Amino acid sequence: MAAKVAGATTVVAVDVNETRLALAAELGATHTVNARTDDVADRLRQIRPGGLDYVLEITARPQMWPAVECSPHGVAVIGAAPAGPQRTIDMNSLLAGGRMLRGIVQGDSVPQIFIPKLVEL
Repeated sequence: MAAKVAGATTVVAVDVNETRLALAAELGATHTVNARTDDVADRLRQIRPGGLDYVLEITARPQMWPAVECSPHGVAVIGAAPAGPQRTIDMNSLLAGGRMLRGIVQGDSVPQIFIPKLVEL
């Protein structure tokens, strides 16, 4: 919903739960991808062949990593993960096209302001 409100025209929700995917579509996702049944990278390339501008991976689930790799010229954001998950990346993949990889906590927002605003919307 926040992406749609911010002006994003293509919003892709990726999850393993059909109920959450349906909710994402109801709240503004233009596309949904089930990582349990779909090849995430393939579906994302079909939806946006040139790559995604922003990818927020906030689950720390290994099967979601291909979404991060589908942002060749954009910003990939990794959210909080429990202790332990690791991922090896090819350093050159960050250099090509100026890709940026960064971490966030709670969307880098002030929850006391952001959550009530989303509820209002």
